[in-house]
Amino acid sequence: MSGVRLKLEHRVRPMAGLSSCGDAVVEAIAPDWHFIAVIDALGHGPEAEDSARAAEAAIRASAGSPLETVFAAVHRALSKRRGVVMGGLLAQAATFTFAGVGNVEIFSPTEVNRPVSMAGTLGGGAYRFRAFTLPMRSGQRWVLASDGLNAREAGPLITQLTTKPATTLADTLMAKAGRDTDDVSLVVIDVEGAAS
Repeated sequence: MSGVRLKLEHRVRPMAGLSSCGDAVVEAIAPDWHFIAVIDALGHGPEAEDSARAAEAAIRASAGSPLETVFAAVHRALSKRRGVVMGGLLAQAATFTFAGVGNVEIFSPTEVNRPVSMAGTLGGGAYRFRAFTLPMRSGQRWVLASDGLNAREAGPLITQLTTKPATTLADTLMAKAGRDTDDVSLVVIDVEGAAS
């Protein structure tokens, strides 16, 4: 992906009162293949954290594969664990491909139609897979988040802080839109150097 740079800022925190976290942010890289995902295991505590770690390992082991293959690998890795929901952006050849399963959030730039996640749970029963090809342009900002982030509160904050550094946005989202009653994960993705 010559000339394309993605700058990431992520935050993860467990539900209030817990030290184990069932959420994770994963970045996996292979030649011309850059995948960023948010994982949210069902429930909370050590078993949820174990599922999130297993999902992360499956992503890393399948780095460079088609996106559908990555999701299938995560699904297989969780057959005897709690399921997870997951959303991710794959950067390849100056385009993004988004896929999501379950209640994960993606906040796209204002000029891009927001893709949707499909129903289901990875590692559980059936799930639906659908990929959306999206334009990647310099100056874009994308946000992926688990449902531990209140989407109704997060959307306006992302708009208000569009010109602020990613660190400021990530910290503000966690402080003002993160739910204390759930694990929370988010990643801010700034595109630098792509076609404009």
